[in-house]
Amino acid sequence: MKKRVAVEQTLKNIGTFLQEKGYEIASLDPLSESKAELHNVSAVIISGQDENVMGMQDMVTQSLVIDASGMTKEQVYERLQDSEQNQNQSQNQNQTQNLTAAQTQTSNLSSQSTSEQEETAYKGLTKTEV
Repeated sequence: MKKRVAVEQTLKNIGTFLQEKGYEIASLDPLSESKAELHNVSAVIISGQDENVMGMQDMVTQSLVIDASGMTKEQVYERLQDSEQNQNQSQNQNQTQNLTAAQTQTSNLSSQSTSEQEETAYKGLTKTEV
């Protein structure tokens, strides 16, 4: 599956380059009120030219935001690759932790049922047999 990124319209050269590298590009329209292009993207690439002077931001996304000002298209691509590697490592660590937790839980259940079996076996014995 292709990675999907939103690219500000003023960064067409970066968008074209990323498309050549296999990314699906969504055009980021700063005048769009719905910001629909921000949904289902792994990153948002902005020029930094439209930054709010007062430090307030009206763009809300859980995706990685890359301010491409002063960066080459290759640097933006490297930043995306680094982010994806970090995300994959994080997912692998979470999967390993989940697997370890599941194994521990299964082991605890096994131990518990073994203890219950032993307890049942001892109940059937008389005092002299124990």
